[in-house]
Amino acid sequence: MKKATFTIAMLTLLSCGALQAQNTISLRFGGIMPTSDYADVMADYSNDVLRYGLVDNAKKGGAGMGLTAGVQARFGVKSVSGLGIIVSGDVFFNSTNSDVSDYFEDFVDDNESSTREISVTTPVYFQIPLLVGLNYTYDLKDNIAIYGEGGIGANVRILTDFELYQATATQEQINTLGYDIATTFAFKVGAGVVFGKKYSLGIDFYNHGTAKATGEETREVNGVTQSGTQNFKGGKITGTNVALRFGINF
Repeated sequence: MKKATFTIAMLTLLSCGALQAQNTISLRFGGIMPTSDYADVMADYSNDVLRYGLVDNAKKGGAGMGLTAGVQARFGVKSVSGLGIIVSGDVFFNSTNSDVSDYFEDFVDDNESSTREISVTTPVYFQIPLLVGLNYTYDLKDNIAIYGEGGIGANVRILTDFELYQATATQEQINTLGYDIATTFAFKVGAGVVFGKKYSLGIDFYNHGTAKATGEETREVNGVTQSGTQNFKGGKITGTNVALRFGINF
């Protein structure tokens, strides 16, 4: 992280003297699709086995489709026509994929009864990349341009809690796994089309970085938190998303 911070700072300082006065800010939003191990789990329903990095030491993230929204500023460079420095901040939301959801639905069906109520709340991912990089835009016609860009920086990963709820006539128990926030090195590459210098449609690949899923397990019985929390160490998960986004330029 120190190396990434230094690189970003140097790139920003070197570019300051070469920027044009005319700049643009883009608001961007769209859909995202996780890739590779980030989108995968191994669920063996017949043998009651789930390889999923948020509950064991697997590298599989179990992420599902999601949404993204964010803002990007572009500062033109005087000496090179079409070149610009970009600074961006985005929020990515990945739901739990269907394999994880189906596994825990089966778990509830197999273990719930007329005298025992069970529910499972699975975690979702929030990835927040803050990047700086370069954009090159080429005008095809007066009102149509194409661009390519890339950036590096830091990513903040936030996970919501995993929760197992069980209740009988005499006892209510909630087991919660709360995850630590992770900060990692991240990068992106992308390309797209600009229409009338006002709207854009782009596709980007994001690598949000790799971090182990860690946290604490707590237990609450009949509304009373039990003593003795346990540390949790899960899998080392690499977050990767492909984003298809619409942008409005100002």
